[in-house]
Amino acid sequence: MESLSTGVIADIVNGGHPEKPVVQILTMKRIPSGSQERWRLLLSDGKWSSSFAMLATQLNPKVDSGDITNNCIIRMDRYVCNTVQENKKVGFSNGI
Repeated sequence: MESLSTGVIADIVNGGHPEKPVVQILTMKRIPSGSQERWRLLLSDGKWSSSFAMLATQLNPKVDSGDITNNCIIRMDRYVCNTVQENKKVGFSNGI
């Protein structure tokens, strides 16, 4: 099992783009969104947490299969972080 990338969430929120960070999904919440199911994630790196993460819809099959669940540890191979509503950061995990 990979260890968490401690402190990486603060780095991402402050504009950094660390390569393939490892984080834990503490909780997942289903968000109704038209025809596509969306998932909001509470992520932790062992030091910091963020509730402003969304899972890319193309990863929904991994949720359905049980590969992505509450408390699982993931490596984010591809992700983006955008600024919305004045400073809130929203990260979208595109590849796990």
